[in-house]
Amino acid sequence: MSEETDGGPRKSGRSTVIVCAIVGAIFALVLPMMIARPRSVYSYFGGWSVPLAITLCICSLIAFLLAVISLRSCIKHRLQRRWYLPGLVLFGVALIWPATSLDRIVLQALRERAELRGKTETFNGSSKNLRHTVIVPTLDTPIAANKNVIWCSSFQIAWNGMAESVVHGPIQVLGAEEIAERLNNAPASKNDIEQDDYFAAADWVSSGIVERIQDGMKEKFAEEPVPQFDPMPDDWAVAFAYLQAMIKFTHPFGKIERIHFVDSKGNRTVVKGFGCKSSNRSYEKARKQVEVLYYGEEFKKEGGTWKTTVTGFAVDLCKESRPYQIVLPSIEPKATLEETLSNLKIKIEEYHATPEGSDISYEPSISFVEPFTVPEMFWKIDHHFKELEGMDKIVVGIGPIMEASQIVHFRLDRFGAMLKSEARLLVGGSGRSFVFDKPFLLYMQKRGGERPFLVMWVDNAELLTIAEPDN
Repeated sequence: MSEETDGGPRKSGRSTVIVCAIVGAIFALVLPMMIARPRSVYSYFGGWSVPLAITLCICSLIAFLLAVISLRSCIKHRLQRRWYLPGLVLFGVALIWPATSLDRIVLQALRERAELRGKTETFNGSSKNLRHTVIVPTLDTPIAANKNVIWCSSFQIAWNGMAESVVHGPIQVLGAEEIAERLNNAPASKNDIEQDDYFAAADWVSSGIVERIQDGMKEKFAEEPVPQFDPMPDDWAVAFAYLQAMIKFTHPFGKIERIHFVDSKGNRTVVKGFGCKSSNRSYEKARKQVEVLYYGEEFKKEGGTWKTTVTGFAVDLCKESRPYQIVLPSIEPKATLEETLSNLKIKIEEYHATPEGSDISYEPSISFVEPFTVPEMFWKIDHHFKELEGMDKIVVGIGPIMEASQIVHFRLDRFGAMLKSEARLLVGGSGRSFVFDKPFLLYMQKRGGERPFLVMWVDNAELLTIAEPDN
């Protein structure tokens, strides 16, 4: 009877310890790591931080309870000392893992979320209010000197949708032939972004395109506002595109409160930024995630002394980010953004190519003695491509382009990068136009009368009311 009493409980106790140790280890170690490591654990705005915290706490609680059960089983059934080890190890893991992982993952995510929510855009409005920034429809658009230049493929995707689904060929625009040709020949397309990160549709109003756009956006991007359209005639055509891309840095960079930014005219402005100060190991992991793609130097001998001049450089801010990357080159611009990108590509290839017989090789990382700072930015611009809009910009076979617009919303800071962009192309039917924007005749007479008592030929704007200049 005593053997049965001693053997059964002891065997049962050992089984309890083994099962609790295995299951507890899985919950305490494997599952939280699987949750923490994949791409986009929580979105850029911290949307997943609360579910992550709850899941991790539940896993840690289960591990702790299993550890207590295993230790209790050891004590109750007086197991041999060798069975105490799994329970003790599991008990230690259950205490140490939450303390470290919660601070590293969850609390960090909550801190990021609070910091991001406290930020506002440095600019949010129409591009008409920007004096030193232009939005271009294509990468091969000539760029003006001393200007910020922005291009986003959302408008190109909308243009391609109109060409494929409505025009069924290249879009010919009377009055904007050159721009239309560049858009028709541009290689950019929706294939440049992940399928889950864009929505595009184009068709006639009579085919229910507005409802399809609204339903499609609700289904695919439920967190975004539903696009609204003014009532349009059935013979109008609509092309719509929306895209978004998020990049989360594996390790956040440090705050840099003052960066002296010098523009192309030599004007100096103190801005905020992020990065890693030289000889500061506080953000060593963040520094190691940066990859140097190109670093150009020129060596000149002046007065018997060799001097080094930096000609440019380019870095990938987080070589571990997937599926997107964000690259920052500091180089001289060319005539277009396309030429600038092509020139950069050549420089990167040459930098990575080791000359035959040479002992010099490129250094892909930034050392802790090298300063690394980047200005942060957060803006939202609403732009209309006036060079494509108007009753005098006629899509052959359809009608005038009533709207060619784009919204670009962008953020770059120490946590990562965020891009959201929407584009619209509205082409009206062949309806009549009553716009007095050229010389015209005016007269007044008695209704039903034969002769006027006032006649005026308006040839110029000398007597017209002058509009207030755009801000």
